[in-house]
Amino acid sequence: MEDLLDFFVIEKLNPDGKKYDKVSRIVARSENKDLYMLLDVHTEIYPIEEKSRYLVLLTETLNADGTLVGPHNAQVILLSLFCFLVITLTCLVLRMT
Repeated sequence: MEDLLDFFVIEKLNPDGKKYDKVSRIVARSENKDLYMLLDVHTEIYPIEEKSRYLVLLTETLNADGTLVGPHNAQVILLSLFCFLVITLTCLVLRMT
């Protein structure tokens, strides 16, 4: 998979109403590609506001050399550049600009 690196602008917070005390659902659109993102964020720890702009990196690894992350080879080079990390089958990292 090729990495995705793009800026996203938060269009709405909790478009269907607030359902949880500490978590908000964000709706964001990319600036350079025709992409839409729907993401749940623990906003008590990481506050997010509408119209804020974030740099988003969607990648399979945090290793700068592109190797997959394993229990003994995880590097935090990319992680140190961003503020928020979501780990799934791929890695999504956000940085407020």
